[in-house]
Amino acid sequence: MKNLKNIFYITILTNTIINLNADNRIIIYLRNAPAQTIIQAQKEFEKQKDEKLKKLSQKTPNQISKKLIKNEFNKYLIPKISGFLALYTGYSDYSDPDGLIRFPLRHVTPKLYLVITKKINPAHVMGQTISHLEFETEKNENKKIYLFEKQQDKNNQYFWKVSEKATPKDKRISPISIVLITNPKNIYVPLGDFITDDSKHLILPNVYVVGNINNNQILLNMVNMLRYFEPIDIKDKKVSDTLLQNMITNM
Repeated sequence: MKNLKNIFYITILTNTIINLNADNRIIIYLRNAPAQTIIQAQKEFEKQKDEKLKKLSQKTPNQISKKLIKNEFNKYLIPKISGFLALYTGYSDYSDPDGLIRFPLRHVTPKLYLVITKKINPAHVMGQTISHLEFETEKNENKKIYLFEKQQDKNNQYFWKVSEKATPKDKRISPISIVLITNPKNIYVPLGDFITDDSKHLILPNVYVVGNINNNQILLNMVNMLRYFEPIDIKDKKVSDTLLQNMITNM
């Protein structure tokens, strides 16, 4: 698997990779939606509550409780942030219970694309060797592309500039992309400038989960594709008697 991963990106990353510190990482957190987004979700829920309550009405009175109704509301308003599949330079990772996604940093350009789409296609060259990834469909509602660029202002303050980008006509996905496999409607990416520091890690601004629409089915559809990606292996390393550090062991 690791050899296949190396073949996968040996051509497309030749001009961008240099001798990076093995500990350098890309870190992105999926968070629950900010208050303003939850308010919007509440409004959407009001539009759909009749259908949800109809489903509840099919149960016997003993099966229905305030707790049950509250849980139905919470599923809609506060979707879980774990279990989202992400891909980057031949690696795969799933967001953990805290929404954390992490990868070993494999490019030096201080920018990164975040691609959100339900499915991707590998471009095959010479049998099982993959040259790059492509979008499966041309429909814009099934994909979103965001560019995160790390810059400095006139006072030498570092910041992330986040903007939305159009889909390339050739449907080719940039090799310096994290691909988040989900319905784009499940994710909210704030645009604009966000203060950061000069860390060697790429610690991206928060991205928000606003739904889990068909997420399980989307992941099932990706099962055959995952053989091309090496799962991130995380283990705890004891650095002192009271401190453990999470380490990516297959960097």
